[in-house]
Amino acid sequence: MPELWTLGVMRTSTEHHPFIWSDAWLLTAVLYTAQPDSSAKLSDIIACGDGLNHAIFTRGELETGFSRLIDAGYVVRDASGFSPTPAVRSFWISSRPESGNARDAWLAVRTFIRAPAYKPDPLPETDEQRYVTELAYAEACETYQRQMAPLIKKYAKHDASYEGSSVKH
Repeated sequence: MPELWTLGVMRTSTEHHPFIWSDAWLLTAVLYTAQPDSSAKLSDIIACGDGLNHAIFTRGELETGFSRLIDAGYVVRDASGFSPTPAVRSFWISSRPESGNARDAWLAVRTFIRAPAYKPDPLPETDEQRYVTELAYAEACETYQRQMAPLIKKYAKHDASYEGSSVKH
């Protein structure tokens, strides 16, 4: 059994917790969406992740990522959603890039958890449903799509206005 000791609320272990690049993406989304007095909803985490990476988390990325982040003591889950632990909030407050650039923030988080850079490996898959059930994932994605529908409609109209003009795309 690996030796464990506590550093604040984060656990350090002689056993390596191999984070993957999407764990840093996920933790960054949690940090941006969780408020000091409330947890982040899954639909908000998915929306923020899309804003950060122009991609939607897969359920496998969420389930396996939350499993690693919670086991390491970086994230907690409650009935409302997910929150960074106090130690991670302290890191975030002291290390958030002054530029306000989300990519710089993501890099700071990746460095903090010692996750590797993006690699085009197969996406994580799992049948486990401890943190993100298939139903919760489907509902969160549907909520996000409903929230985005007015913007998509607005920009679709904007794009359509170019069709009759002499402007070449």
